Amino acid sequence: MKKIFLAIFISSMIFVSQSCETNLDMGQIQYSDRLVVNALLTTSDIVGVSVSNTYNVFDTTVPVPLMNASVKFIDDNGNQTDLKLNLITGKYEANVVPKAGKKYTILVNHPKYNSAQGELTLPFEAVKNKSTFVDNTALDPSGNPTGTITLNLSDNGNERNYYEINIYRYNDFLDQWFIMTPVTNDPNISENAIQTNLGGILFTDKSFNGKTKTIPFITEYASAGTKYKYLVEIKSLSSPYYQYFQSLQAYENTNSVFSEPNPIYSNIQGGRGICAGASVFKDTIY
Repeated sequence: MKKIFLAIFISSMIFVSQSCETNLDMGQIQYSDRLVVNALLTTSDIVGVSVSNTYNVFDTTVPVPLMNASVKFIDDNGNQTDLKLNLITGKYEANVVPKAGKKYTILVNHPKYNSAQGELTLPFEAVKNKSTFVDNTALDPSGNPTGTITLNLSDNGNERNYYEINIYRYNDFLDQWFIMTPVTNDPNISENAIQTNLGGILFTDKSFNGKTKTIPFITEYASAGTKYKYLVEIKSLSSPYYQYFQSLQAYENTNSVFSEPNPIYSNIQGGRGICAGASVFKDTIY
């Protein structure tokens, strides 16, 4: 969380041109206090929007969710829903689930700040066939057998598309799901994918635009007497969704905050933050 708050701050500052060896002149930083709106919406969850504010590097406290904000969720027919602050999650929420192919606007007002606005369109799902799982398909470097989960994407060739893959393994003893790091021997995916903080991967359709793409993922072998279950989560991402996480990775790879900064992608008008969406397909394998 500290990384994201720091990233928001750095993206709000203007640095004078300087080499990496030059000491940073703190007096040349221009700071503007604005709303920060973060809305990563999906077709599998109700609407939730985080509202805070940018903060100065000299501040000793980290911003908390802003109270008394007016947050409106507006669909492409002009219907408005007022979001209410959930003190448990820290987000402004409403019992509304976004739909694939629809465009939405989020409008935020607060008495201390200028208004901020974001827009997003949720893409359509790109999955036509169920995923499959086969045991004992190969050996790992230690000689242990492995299995393979195979999923299929039906890519739309009329536009650039972006995807996020998460694979979960069910633990019978603990009765819960655990995320696995998706490992594939597809070089176009493995060499270009972005790994998320949760353990999934993001990638584009650059190598298979307009085609049906079959992607194999390596799993542990299901040993005798144990029934393993997997959950494959495939997200079709809007372009801003992908660009946001791409910029986060670039920022986290920066060696020092005093080197040339990599700005965090923002598409919020009148403030900072991200407004983006994803359509979610979940496939449980027994």
